[in-house]
Amino acid sequence: MTAQILYIEDDVYSLRLVERSLRHMDYDVQGALCGLRGISAAQHNHLDLILVDMNLGDMMGYQVIEYLRQQPATAKTPIIAITGETSDDIYERCVAAGCDGYLLKPISRSNLLRTVHQFLSHYQTKQLPSLYA
Repeated sequence: MTAQILYIEDDVYSLRLVERSLRHMDYDVQGALCGLRGISAAQHNHLDLILVDMNLGDMMGYQVIEYLRQQPATAKTPIIAITGETSDDIYERCVAAGCDGYLLKPISRSNLLRTVHQFLSHYQTKQLPSLYA
C-alpha cells in the first residue's frame, strides 16, 4: 500500500519539487497551497504523513499544526515542519506546536527522502524516530 502524504506549502515551486521527489519514490502526494486548504485536505483524507511549511501566506504553519493536533483524524499523524528559519529556538517552537520533526530549507532531496522514509517506517511500528537528537 502506498503511503499518503500531504505537503502544505504556499510556494508552488517548492511544492512541485517535493511532490516530484516523493512521487519518484512511489509515495502518493497531495499538495495544498495554503494553510486552510491543507487543513481541509487533512480532514478529508487518510494520511500517513503531513509536511508543513512554517511560513504560509494565509496563516503560520504553527497554527496549522496546532489545529491538526486537536482533530481526532490527525492527532497522531506524524507532522514534519519545513522551515528556512534557523533561529536558536526553532526546535522548541516546532515541538510546542506538535511537530514530530523538522527539515531546514533548502531541503536536499536525499535528506527529504531519508526523513520521510524514517517517519513512515517508524509510524507503521508506532515508534516515531527522534530527529531532534
